[in-house]
Amino acid sequence: MNIRTARVCVTTFPMLPTLESVPRMRRRLTHLVVVGLAIASLAGEVQSVYADWPLRQVTMTGSDWQFSPHINGDLIVWENLKNGSSDILGYDLQTDQEFMVYGGSGKYETNPYVFGNTVIWFEHGSIVGRGSVMGKNVKTGQIFTVTSNAEPTYNNSATTIDQNVVVWKRDFGTWARSLPDGKEFLVSEGQWPISQTIAYPLVLWGDTNFPTLWEQDVIVKDLKTGIQQGLIGPGSSEKDPAAYGSIIVYSTNRNGNPESLSDYEDNWDIWKTDLQTGAACPLIADPNRVERRPSIWKDMVVCESYCLPNNGYCEVWGYDLATQNTFPVVTPTEGNGYLSCRSPCIGERGVVFEGTNFRGVVNIYLATPPVDPNKPDGAGTEGGAEQLSPAGE
Repeated sequence: MNIRTARVCVTTFPMLPTLESVPRMRRRLTHLVVVGLAIASLAGEVQSVYADWPLRQVTMTGSDWQFSPHINGDLIVWENLKNGSSDILGYDLQTDQEFMVYGGSGKYETNPYVFGNTVIWFEHGSIVGRGSVMGKNVKTGQIFTVTSNAEPTYNNSATTIDQNVVVWKRDFGTWARSLPDGKEFLVSEGQWPISQTIAYPLVLWGDTNFPTLWEQDVIVKDLKTGIQQGLIGPGSSEKDPAAYGSIIVYSTNRNGNPESLSDYEDNWDIWKTDLQTGAACPLIADPNRVERRPSIWKDMVVCESYCLPNNGYCEVWGYDLATQNTFPVVTPTEGNGYLSCRSPCIGERGVVFEGTNFRGVVNIYLATPPVDPNKPDGAGTEGGAEQLSPAGE
C-alpha cells in the first residue's frame, strides 16, 4: 500500500515523477489511485484493489463546479456554483441521497460547514466586503441568520461550527455565537485574523502581522479557561490551523520566501503541537513538495501536497499519528493525464475532497479508510471530546 514509516516524528518521501508544466484544465484523466485503489474513469465503475478503501463520486448534479467540501458524521456539504450564483448542497451517507441545503437566492452561498444536523455557511451581500453567516437545521428545516448583513462580516470569511458554537471574522476580530442560547461574544481582536476554525473548546485562527501581510502566527484560545496563546513554529509563517482534542496541526513556511504570497511556490510543511505537553514536531515535510491545508480527525491527518516547482496538480497525503506512517490518500497515476485533488477534509466516514478532471469539471469525492480493530475508539467528535446540547433537536 506504499506506506512509509517515519523515524521519530520526522517523515519524508521521495519525489513523484515530474510532470510537464501545462495548464491543469488541459490534462486528460485516465486513472486515479487511492491508497492502492484504481478508478477506471470519473464516470466508470470503481475497481477496487483493496475493497475496504472505496472511492466514490459524491456529487450527482449537472454543475461543473463543486467546491469546499466538509464532512461530519454521516453528512457531507459543499458549495455548488452554477449560473452566476452558488447554492449549498448536502449528501446523507446513511440514505445515499443528495439534498438541497439552501439555494435559489441568486447570491453566492459559500464556505459550508456541518456539525450534527446544523449546516452553516457564508452568504455574500450586495455590498463588497459585507455578508451574513447563515444556518439551517437539516432535520427540522429551520433556516436562521447567525449574523446580520448590516454587520461588517467580510466576504470569504471562514465560517465554522463545532458543538453548536459558530465562529467567523468581523472587522479585525474573531467572533462566535452559541446557537443553543443565542449568545454572541468576541473571541479576540487585533491584527487581521484569517482561517478561523473551532474545535470546542478551542478556537484557532491565523493572525496576520501588519504591515508584513505574508507573516502569520497561529493563535489558539480556550473558551472554557479564557487562555490564549500563540504557536511558535520553525518557519517564518504558520497558518491553516486545525485541531482534534489537544493536538493542533498547521502549515509552516520552513524555508520558502517569506515575502511570497503564493502558497504554491514556498516550502510549506505540516507540523503539529500538543497543547498538553507543548511539544511540536513535523508530520509531513519534504523539501521538494508543498504541504498545506491540513485536516485532522482522531489519529489521522490529511493535507494537500504539490511537487516543486509547481506543476499544476495536487495530491492528498495522510499521516497516522498512532503509527507515524505517511501515505498517499489520493495520488494521480501516470498515463494520458492527471487529476488535481484539493481541499481535503477528514471525518469519521472518510476523506472528502475536490477532484478536477481534464475538462476543468470539479466534483466532490469520498475516500473511505478501513477500520482498524486494533485501534481504540477515540472519544468525542470531529472537534474533540467536549459536547454541548445540540440546537434545534
